Amino acid sequence: ATDRCKQEAMQWTTQVLPPHDFSPADNSEFRPDENVTLDFVHGYRGWDCQGNVLYTVTDEIVYFAGSVGLVLEPNSRRQKHYLGPASKQGQLKELISVCMHPSGAICAMGERSINASIYIFDLSTMATLRELENAHEGGISAMAFSKDGKRLVSSGMSAKERTVSVWDWKNDKKDTPLCSQVLRSPKILALGYNPRDDVVVACGINMIEFLRVGLSRTGQRVLEHLPGVFSVSNRATHNVSPSMLSVAFTKTEFSIAATVNNSVEGLCLTGSDLGNIYLWKREEQIDMIVAAHKSSVYALATFIN
Repeated sequence: ATDRCKQEAMQWTTQVLPPHDFSPADNSEFRPDENVTLDFVHGYRGWDCQGNVLYTVTDEIVYFAGSVGLVLEPNSRRQKHYLGPASKQGQLKELISVCMHPSGAICAMGERSINASIYIFDLSTMATLRELENAHEGGISAMAFSKDGKRLVSSGMSAKERTVSVWDWKNDKKDTPLCSQVLRSPKILALGYNPRDDVVVACGINMIEFLRVGLSRTGQRVLEHLPGVFSVSNRATHNVSPSMLSVAFTKTEFSIAATVNNSVEGLCLTGSDLGNIYLWKREEQIDMIVAAHKSSVYALATFIN
């Protein structure tokens, strides 16, 4: 592939010519004194991504384009740019996923690469807080933080299998995930971390899986399957399983009104390619189905109470 690229590039050496009146400067062989700095990045990657425009705690907008993470101040239209850790400035692969820390001041972005890494950085200073190197093969299709922000769940895009991993990202001494699980799905499209417990929700093509972080008999962290009614393992009884494209959870704050109305935090909501929103009472039981849209539900957002 490298040789083919070189051959294709060589053809332009005879077709791209300098102006007829061009005369090189005496010092043209030397590096100029001026430096090039990035001022503004136009565009946004949306054709193959979803849920990748987020608000910070200061109402700035977080997204990415190409291999640059972007924080936009909407009123002044000024941008801050994330180009990677100091050792990798400008060397990131194309970014394809993002998730927001519960504080709204930190975010994580994932690459698309043979050995894709995850970058967690401060949205104010743009300083890298943690790099999870070679987190997945093929790319990072989705991510989500836990309620306390101490854990991060991510999914890979390997051609062989789709792996979901949970990371203790603040522990610099641990470079491997706490636990992982392989899911049989063509692609994992969205991940959610239930604020009520340690249940991870994985949404994908013709499936939804509920995974609980638990302990094995040997005391090792594991991701245990809690199959939903549309999971791959239950397809024998449900021949047509909708693709789940988005996930969110109900939010509450303590109040008398919330108590009277029996408001519950952590009820799972998922949006499907059929335009329906599903409310899950438990992992294996659907409490309600709402025909919300005529086409796919690509994003969900919930509000307190």
